[in-house]
Amino acid sequence: MKLKSIRMNNFRRSLIAGVSVIAISLGSSGYAQKSNSVTNFNIEAGSLKEALNEYINQSGVQLIYRDEQLEGIWTDGIYGSSTREDALHQLLSGSNLTIREDSSGAILVMANSPIHKAGFQKISYAEDYQENLAVPQADETADRADAMPVEVIVAVGSQIKGARVTGTLPVTSMKSEDIQAIGAASGDELFRTLPSAGSMTFGGNSSNSQYYGVNSARGDVASINLRTLGAGNTLVLMNGRRLVDHPGAQPNEQNVPEVTVNMNAIPVMGLDRVEVLRDGASAIYGTDAVAGVINTVLRSDYEGLEVTSRYGKSFGTGMDELTLNSIAGFRVNNDKTHIVFSVNRFERDPMYAREREYSAQTDRRPLVVGTPFEGDLDFRNDSTATPWGVYVAMTHDGVGIPITQNGTQITSNTGRFSIQPTSLGNCTASLVGADGYCLTDKAVTDPSLRYNSAYDRQLIPASKRINLYSMITTEFENGWEMYTELGYYTAKSTYDYGKGNVGPLSHSPLWIPASNYWNPFGQITLDNGQPNPNRLPGLDINQVPAEGLDIPLGSRFGTRLLTMERKRITTVIDESFRVVQGLKGEIGDWDFDTGFVYSESETDDSSAGRISATEFIQTLGLNTPLAYNPFNGAGAYTDNAVDETPNPEATVNRYTITVDRYSKTSLLLADLKLSNAALFELPAGDVGFAIGAEFRRHTYLDDRDDRMTGVIPYDLPNPFGAILDSDVVGSSPNSDSYGDRNVFSVSSEVILPLVSEDMDIPFVKEFNVQIAGRFEDFSDVGSVIKPRVAASWYPVDGFQFRGSWALGFKAPNLAQTSAGKQVIVIPRQDYYFCDAAVQKGLTDSLANCNNATLDAIQGYLYNNTSTDRVTYGSDQLKPENTSSISFGAVWQPEFIEGLTLTADYWRIKQSGIVGIVSVVDNLKLDYAMRKLGLGPNPNIIRSAPTPEVNAFFAGSGVTPIGEAYQSLNPYMNLDDRVVSGIDMQAIYVLNDTSIGDFRFSVSASRLLKAEQSLGSLYDPILALNDPNITVVGGGNLLEQNDRPKLRGNASVSWFKDNWTTSIFANYIGAVNDLSASIPGPDGEPIYWRVDSWTTVNMTVGYDFTEGSLEGFSIKAGLNNILGTSPPLADEDFGFMSALHSPRGRYGYLDLKYAF
Repeated sequence: MKLKSIRMNNFRRSLIAGVSVIAISLGSSGYAQKSNSVTNFNIEAGSLKEALNEYINQSGVQLIYRDEQLEGIWTDGIYGSSTREDALHQLLSGSNLTIREDSSGAILVMANSPIHKAGFQKISYAEDYQENLAVPQADETADRADAMPVEVIVAVGSQIKGARVTGTLPVTSMKSEDIQAIGAASGDELFRTLPSAGSMTFGGNSSNSQYYGVNSARGDVASINLRTLGAGNTLVLMNGRRLVDHPGAQPNEQNVPEVTVNMNAIPVMGLDRVEVLRDGASAIYGTDAVAGVINTVLRSDYEGLEVTSRYGKSFGTGMDELTLNSIAGFRVNNDKTHIVFSVNRFERDPMYAREREYSAQTDRRPLVVGTPFEGDLDFRNDSTATPWGVYVAMTHDGVGIPITQNGTQITSNTGRFSIQPTSLGNCTASLVGADGYCLTDKAVTDPSLRYNSAYDRQLIPASKRINLYSMITTEFENGWEMYTELGYYTAKSTYDYGKGNVGPLSHSPLWIPASNYWNPFGQITLDNGQPNPNRLPGLDINQVPAEGLDIPLGSRFGTRLLTMERKRITTVIDESFRVVQGLKGEIGDWDFDTGFVYSESETDDSSAGRISATEFIQTLGLNTPLAYNPFNGAGAYTDNAVDETPNPEATVNRYTITVDRYSKTSLLLADLKLSNAALFELPAGDVGFAIGAEFRRHTYLDDRDDRMTGVIPYDLPNPFGAILDSDVVGSSPNSDSYGDRNVFSVSSEVILPLVSEDMDIPFVKEFNVQIAGRFEDFSDVGSVIKPRVAASWYPVDGFQFRGSWALGFKAPNLAQTSAGKQVIVIPRQDYYFCDAAVQKGLTDSLANCNNATLDAIQGYLYNNTSTDRVTYGSDQLKPENTSSISFGAVWQPEFIEGLTLTADYWRIKQSGIVGIVSVVDNLKLDYAMRKLGLGPNPNIIRSAPTPEVNAFFAGSGVTPIGEAYQSLNPYMNLDDRVVSGIDMQAIYVLNDTSIGDFRFSVSASRLLKAEQSLGSLYDPILALNDPNITVVGGGNLLEQNDRPKLRGNASVSWFKDNWTTSIFANYIGAVNDLSASIPGPDGEPIYWRVDSWTTVNMTVGYDFTEGSLEGFSIKAGLNNILGTSPPLADEDFGFMSALHSPRGRYGYLDLKYAF
């Protein structure tokens, strides 16, 4: 039964109404301070509003200004050493703005004349600023100050308002101009370009069946994965507070559920800036901030009305995108209340795999011709499961029946047969009424008939998305400010998985009953007393009795069948809302910020075109022409993808179902933060201090379809003894899950200026230290205390060393602690049985346990091929612990004005990573423990030895044990991992040239080490010291699959009058695809090398600032201007979707009008 909440729907209906009835209050504010000590500044050219925010960060000076006075003004920025007063003058130079210090010491930024809001007004530095300075009268200053809000910034990486931490911490800031240069239309596209980002394993804007099954997070979802540590190791904030997790969980590389914040729920077009802290910050922000923190800041101070439209098209495909945005901002209540409301609408048509050469065919061997992999079968990914079925005639106890017709054998000696076009020849029997197809004794699918599953599937699904956001701020007379954030997101994604169901049936063993009307080995007489027209004539009654033969379906029997009558269409509706209510201000010398957050996210996942096992068996068992006919082939079989002899709709409708999954998460957060940027004074300056407390409540619900949980059971007895636990064909059984946790935390932070320039200490111009600590208590997994220390040292002007050390943690997510049982049938390699086979001389080594030995064992034991893998969550999990260090340097050479160079080394060690022991390793552990006299592995469940088992072990000298029918695989804290690398960046700003202003930027992240070591659980295997019994999964991960050594980007922006042009290039290094290999000269595998990939984007824009088009802007962009295809990989669609994109050359036109 579905557990859908009506709360989301109520919120959707009332959101806009709620915005209009927010209480409007009176207010005012006014406090600031300034300092004239020398400071090293690094403030980029761009929006004056952003530049002043950065000035507050770097100087610690608080400013008072009206937001609308800064709208549309640019500044050249400032680089190098300067007094804080001179730096402020330089930022404001050439504008109509001035500054004044009132009697309270506040620094007021004031306008001399109205600011023109349409377009951008470029300003430059004036050599003699004082000559242009117009100082208003004191009474004018006081009047204006009454209506000016204090703009105090809390930088990412610190909770101290006005703290100077930007230079101390490795922070990447993406401003609105940078985002525009990238040309991204979604969070997936935007955050892929971060050099420090790893693979995006959650959906994103491309599909991959590895991440698109019923147990995956499907729909309009994208993840972020800093430092390649996994999606759950990066904390994502919006306007400084954490976001709710997306409710969809999916297996990560450790085969345990992973969750993420949905980066596509962030309105890219409404972003003011993105701040990326590339350092562990659990001591400041709590769990998940292991690899870093991403703070997305929305445009909350806008005034006016702006409307934007964008149309984009992927060349050579049918995929196009349309985006409509609008933002409005205005003041009411005597300018004391400011309201911003934005709307974002996005629509996308799909892209099909057949529209790209590398994904159009699943047999990609033609694409590797001329390489050492030419002819390698790893690149043959077409399916042996086709509408041309492969079957076996056998008794219920597994003995194959060779069948003859009129004395001539028409099946193989083991009873195997298949259906094929008559044009292929070698037919052994003609089916009754067949036109163009026949029966043959082939035991496998003919290579020419393999199914091309890519033909009908989508690379990028169709999507529709809406983002609504509102910010209401009200200023009180005492200087306090009340703020309200309202956010709503919804998206609908439709993914065409193509036709094709049933397949190998590894965990859905079915059968074709003898009563099937179309069964060539069916009953002699139908139930209605009429002769069976479809039973082959001349069959030996001793081989095919009068009641006919049941025919098994399932990979354990070596049989294949693909039903292609109905497409599998997955529709996913995502919704989330977020409400923030807060109050901030000053109490004496202390700044405070307290807030309440409530957010929900839910997903409705509906997959049509699935098959009910119960209904399918019953339809197969019909004794009339309405029965499903699995023996009619596929006719012309166009492109090896189209079944042109489908069963009738009336038949298909009997067994076709829709499978649903409903998931929901919620976040309730209340916090209080107190900070004082000048708690007391040291000789080098003021000591900053912050303390905070936070309460969070997280909930997680995963409500699976009743046919997968057993509420609607499959209960038909299989005559071949196979067990089917789920009524959904092709899907493992799952349980519903629910989990919740409460978290209480206390944190503190201090910033200590130990040395300043005024102290005249050689080679120490400035030395500052940040110390932070956090205690978090979880209601389910215990408590942690974690510290952090960071330091900044300026030996000389323009050169800085910085570093940090921190302990961090990541609590197991609720999907890991609360997940119900999931059962999957896995092929087993039972090394204890293999050892007996070696001792009996049936095979020569345990190395053959995965092939020859199984054949030898199967000669004795028919069922020794697979076991149930049972995975489930555990409340015994503990937080994963981390330790991290980073150190680097920043250089702003005085002889090259405008140049900034940075380099930072980082290293993160994780311990107790949550994972599972694989079935193979569980069986290896069982063998090793028994051999070492440690007893059996309690997670391997065996039956009692049968007479057949005892007969197999006889003469081996090995004590008989029962067959392993179940492997228990609970989520556990297992392995350790160390990852390290170097981040590098160069920024150069060149202004006031005869041809305009330029901004150059190069960023790169080099992964130096990614190594995983095995936990102590595997010690018995290592102690056994048998080269044939090893554990796979540890060792070097560098350049393996989705971990390239190098990622980077470079950009050039040019500004001239009203023109803006930018070029952005993105680079992703090469990796090894571990799914494709050939033997090397020394016997070691040589893996397919996935080439590096470079794409180049370009934009050109023009702003109209006068005449009838005043306020209108136009921008044209071309992404991937060279049309570079993603490098070939042995993956579902021929490329690594977690690293690369199939969008190809993509052009767009962006129109904006500011009223």
